[in-house]
Amino acid sequence: MWPFDSNKQQMYQQYTQAYNTGDYSNIDPNHAAGQLQAFMQSAPPEVQQQIFMEHFNQMPPDQRALLAQQMPPEYGVNPNDPSSMARGFQRMGQERPDVSKRIFAHPVLVAGAVGLTALVAKRMLEHRDR
Repeated sequence: MWPFDSNKQQMYQQYTQAYNTGDYSNIDPNHAAGQLQAFMQSAPPEVQQQIFMEHFNQMPPDQRALLAQQMPPEYGVNPNDPSSMARGFQRMGQERPDVSKRIFAHPVLVAGAVGLTALVAKRMLEHRDR
């Protein structure tokens, strides 16, 4: 998903529309998880942290707590601190993609992964248009 690929512009627009409307029913969660994995493996850390921070700021506290419980303790995330969540999540995505893939498949967290992927697509389109 990173860097911007003009051949995937329609996908970015579909994800952005889903993000803007809050209707993710037309997004395949498995595809979204794959796109998010690709973003986590290829986007610069500072870009990832900025987008993750935005996402975790918007995420309900109970979902942040559930996500933090799924993460290995060595990442020291604090579910009450979105910046801690962003740093830990970014680091885990680089060091332990197997764990992030398992987390994206969690039945309660899959919607968050789809929403995060849609936010990534939205920011990519905005960045490209600047």
